[in-house]
Amino acid sequence: MTQTNATEPREALAHIARTTLPEVFGEPFLSAFKAVYTQGSEEELMSAALICSLFLSAIKEGFPTDRLNIYVRYIWDNCGSFTFDCKMYDTIFEKIQPESLKQTALLDKDGKTHYKECCKQDIFEAFDFYTNR
Repeated sequence: MTQTNATEPREALAHIARTTLPEVFGEPFLSAFKAVYTQGSEEELMSAALICSLFLSAIKEGFPTDRLNIYVRYIWDNCGSFTFDCKMYDTIFEKIQPESLKQTALLDKDGKTHYKECCKQDIFEAFDFYTNR
């Protein structure tokens, strides 16, 4: 039996994100997290952005919750994460570009990309999902 490298799941996630998701999937979260958490690793910030975007996909576009749970569990178990709480929500939200809110890339039940407008409440619900894990 071969032993797997601990970085393989992270590299696999990065590969999937780069090759199967639209380039803007994870916005508006990724740029806001980068602006606020300058000490966070790219991997941690990308993981958080993917989780928030997958959650919004489930509530706004019908992305299957069973797939959401599988992907989120995989990300949490194998990739870096960082913590923030509701005291930071407004600070993070202020860093989101307004145009990103108007055209947020989300996945539907079949995994196809749709661009939807998101509001502050949507973003805060995604933050809640991420922080209440």
